[in-house]
Amino acid sequence: MDKEELQKNIALYYSKLPPNVQQIFATFKWVDELQKISSKYGLSQEQISTLGTETTLALLGVIHLVEYEELLEKELGLPKPDLEKMLTEIDDAILRPIRSQLSEQFHKNNESGEESGEGAEEDWAGNVNFIVSGGR
Repeated sequence: MDKEELQKNIALYYSKLPPNVQQIFATFKWVDELQKISSKYGLSQEQISTLGTETTLALLGVIHLVEYEELLEKELGLPKPDLEKMLTEIDDAILRPIRSQLSEQFHKNNESGEESGEGAEEDWAGNVNFIVSGGR
C-alpha cells in the first residue's frame, strides 16, 4: 500500500467515525499520550511503532478493542503486570470516553465488508507509522 492509498484508507475510515471521535483522532493528543506511556514503560522503537500502529487502527475502527489488546499482548512482549498497567493507562487517557463508539464503528465497518483481515493489517502496519511519527 503506497502513501496515497494509505491516506485514502485513513480518510475513508475517518469519515465514518462519529464527530467526537473524529475530533479526538484529528487533534493527535492521543499520540502525545502514547509517547508519554511509551517512555514510562521504556518501550523500544519497534514497540513504540507497534503501539502507534495498533492504536491508530483501533481509533479508526479497523480492529476491535479486544483484538487491539490481544495484539499488543502478543507483539509487545511485556510482562503481564506491566502490559495490564499500560493498557489501563491507555484506556484512561485515550479510549474510555469513546470505547463504546469505537466498538460500534468496528462492527459497522465489518458489516459493510471492510474487514481488516491479515493482509490489510500488514499493509496498515507498514504505513501508519509515518502518520504516528508526525511524518518523520
